Amino acid sequence: MASTSTAEGSASGVYGTTDITVKIDNLKDSARVSEDVLARTEIHSQIRSVIINAEEPDELDEDGDVITTLGIEEHSADEDDDANSTKSSASGKSDVPVRVRRAAAAEKRMKRLTEPIIQILDAVEDAGGSISEFTWAQETWWDSAGTRPENFWQALWKHARTLQKLDLGFYTHEVHRTQPAEVAFPALKEIYIDCTTAHGDEGSVIEHLFKSSPNLEILSFNYPSCDLPDCQIKNITWDYTFPNLRILKVNGYDFAPNAFAAFLTKCTNVEVFCDSVDDDRYDESVDDLPTTVFPKIRALKQSNYGTTRPLKEWFKSDSERQIRHLALSSRRSGRYDDWATLPNAQAIRTLEFNGEVQEWRWKVPEVDSDDDEAERDRIAGIAKDAAEGKLKPQAEAIKGLLAQLKNVQELGVSLESGNSSTWHGDGQGGGYWEDPAPMTVADVKTIIRTLPPDGNIRALRVWDSQAGTVSEEDLADLGEMPPALHLLSWEGKEKVLYWLEKKDGKVKPKPCKPLRRKVEHSEADWTQSRILEY
Repeated sequence: MASTSTAEGSASGVYGTTDITVKIDNLKDSARVSEDVLARTEIHSQIRSVIINAEEPDELDEDGDVITTLGIEEHSADEDDDANSTKSSASGKSDVPVRVRRAAAAEKRMKRLTEPIIQILDAVEDAGGSISEFTWAQETWWDSAGTRPENFWQALWKHARTLQKLDLGFYTHEVHRTQPAEVAFPALKEIYIDCTTAHGDEGSVIEHLFKSSPNLEILSFNYPSCDLPDCQIKNITWDYTFPNLRILKVNGYDFAPNAFAAFLTKCTNVEVFCDSVDDDRYDESVDDLPTTVFPKIRALKQSNYGTTRPLKEWFKSDSERQIRHLALSSRRSGRYDDWATLPNAQAIRTLEFNGEVQEWRWKVPEVDSDDDEAERDRIAGIAKDAAEGKLKPQAEAIKGLLAQLKNVQELGVSLESGNSSTWHGDGQGGGYWEDPAPMTVADVKTIIRTLPPDGNIRALRVWDSQAGTVSEEDLADLGEMPPALHLLSWEGKEKVLYWLEKKDGKVKPKPCKPLRRKVEHSEADWTQSRILEY
């Protein structure tokens, strides 16, 4: 029986009894885990998944020496000798540029740290086993250093015939240095590729992966968003056919808009599309979205910062598309008036807005001594609107949209407070940055004010990863709300669904069980967080 001395789901080790998972939560654990696996030959043929979570990007000390690369916190002796041999007697610092030393150290350590992973992959192959899932993930790949050696890729591609899920991120410019696999992936159903650091890279390794995986059902592809020709990924043709594709997530710059549109027309079974394909030069040279694209789509999510396709193209009356779940950015809330009146927009049952909590709260700027009269008048107007309890412009736009979308039954709103610091001026040219407070019941009350009093919205879902729990006493103070609203999902560090019982003008919240069972287990299927069926 495979086992580990550490808690499952939280540390490196070997988990399971028949379909075994090897988990490496930090690359510095790879040798220890490999030693454990290799000593237990009876489990080799039963290993099905290898999950690797790497560390944060490298850090440098004041001399530019690598002090943490790929989870290693101190130099090895041979690396110190190499570094010392390059010291200048005059300056006491290395004559070799920092980036060169950093790259050399990263390559050396990467080679050492991947060797145990190669041994695990080869042991499974030698035992006649088969890997069905392989993940090498990292919280961020930005400014990451390293190139996995060729023999690592050779060991991984030996399992190409049985891989069903592949989740790969790439270190900075590693895509350019990685050769395409000379194999096909006939069983691959899910692929998650993050090559956001491939600025200007030759993308043939990615191109081959896509062209050799005809049976994909889920495709998530993150690549550079840069609009400069020299920093875009190269040789991605979009000339792929995935007849079984159901979920598509694409995030990057639309370097070939017409080729991308042609690719979409071939994905006839896509049901869920996360569209973060950005083009800041959208003009008449880009074809309209064909009405034949995604005839089976049920859910569409658009980026916070702008996308290639205007919403009115998705809701054309002469298309077969019936989008029931729509996720938008609250930052773009003033751009809805050109599509909400189209007949196909009435198919929407669940509507979400992704954004930050301060987009729903008034913040009156401090008057600075350098402000001109126009700026002072603007600030005075904000202060007046806040004092009168008016909704912010974004909230007013959402209120108008909800009044038009008569069949919406569930509203979801992101009220994230993390990573969204705001500047507090002191009126003298100085000030400080401060994170907003996590979401509160007051924010929920603001959202409720946007709901049509005679509408059909039965469920409201709010989320903020920084928020704590909420008391039933606080929720009882929600005040007046539309008759149809009876469900509230409060999703902070804990998630609780409440049934809002109304009696004599008061609200009595009661925790209740989820109303639907999640049918997907995929990071790409963002629709599974909803409350209601549609």
